[in-house]
Amino acid sequence: MSSVQTNELRRWARCLIPVLAVLACPNCAKEGSGPVPLAAGGTRSVDGRAGGASVDPSSAPEPTSFQVPASAAVTAPAPTPTGSPVRRGPVVPAMSLVSPSLGQRVGQNAVPVAGTVSGIRADDELWAVVYVNKVNRYYPQDGPLFLDRRTGKFDGRAFCNGVRGDLFKIEVYLAPQAANSEIAKMMAEWHRNSDYPGLNKLPDGAVELASVQVIHS
Repeated sequence: MSSVQTNELRRWARCLIPVLAVLACPNCAKEGSGPVPLAAGGTRSVDGRAGGASVDPSSAPEPTSFQVPASAAVTAPAPTPTGSPVRRGPVVPAMSLVSPSLGQRVGQNAVPVAGTVSGIRADDELWAVVYVNKVNRYYPQDGPLFLDRRTGKFDGRAFCNGVRGDLFKIEVYLAPQAANSEIAKMMAEWHRNSDYPGLNKLPDGAVELASVQVIHS
């Protein structure tokens, strides 16, 4: 056998050694105890320890990237607006009643009704109303109270016609435009007929802002 043939046989023997090792122990690769052939002619055990030639890091596969489908995207709920407060009805103006005073004794003469108010709207009016206890009726007085809308001061008068010991309440009502028109219409009718039957309640929308009980002397 020539030297060329001898070298060729040796080369093939070196290539067959790893193959024969795997064939001799087929479970070694699964159990992690046998050598695993590497591409560069070396071996690496299953537990990661290298033997012989090393693996080129550049030959490692690129990590797979993916995108979430648009249909699977999670949309965050829209925030609940908190800047604007929730309104729960009309704001009632604040009032300070200077006259009359609680328990004041009154007679047949006019009783001054005065004070200050804030938070009133441009189309609102104030009415002085006398409530007569013994008949349970409300009597709006002549016309809306005079109101200085710049300062909030108001004044007017009320009459408590009765006899000694009669109890009355002098009240101030806020009347929006619709309620104001209704009161004014009723008052005009009472004057025209010279009959003042009073009311069992004020028109819808009218709001009591102040009430003071007085007694006839």
